[in-house]
Amino acid sequence: MPPRAKQSSIALAILIVLATLFVIGAKASQPANAALGTEEKVSLVTVPTIKETGRAGSSFVTDAYIIGKYDCLACPTGADCRICPERDSAIIIDSAGPSSPETPMLSTQMIVYSDAGKYLHLGQRFRLRLFLEPSTSTTSPQILRAKVIGYVEIGI
Repeated sequence: MPPRAKQSSIALAILIVLATLFVIGAKASQPANAALGTEEKVSLVTVPTIKETGRAGSSFVTDAYIIGKYDCLACPTGADCRICPERDSAIIIDSAGPSSPETPMLSTQMIVYSDAGKYLHLGQRFRLRLFLEPSTSTTSPQILRAKVIGYVEIGI
């Protein structure tokens, strides 16, 4: 093999190894995402149904638009951080369609929390697997906290 061809082969091999490492590193840097595909046969429920029937320890799958997002910062000691009890993103979803966050919140809208906030883009529609857990709020312990444990973008 001529020296130039040998150098090209070595350079190609190095590029393949680097590309593979880049892809593996990119996947490892994403937050945990429970497997969830659009082809998966699941019982989809709406946000109003989750609000009406949800109990701590239950999980639901819903299709919803991301209509608001707040990336939580660390809560200072002694502060009341009800909206962000952890360093997750607080995300407002709407199962009725793309809209603006309303005050008071509409029945089709709810706040969910996710460590994948940077992957859940405003205006996009996602299939979300939500897990309901008791709130960490000491003033309203009966309120459930919806945590995103799986997601896949399904378009607009």
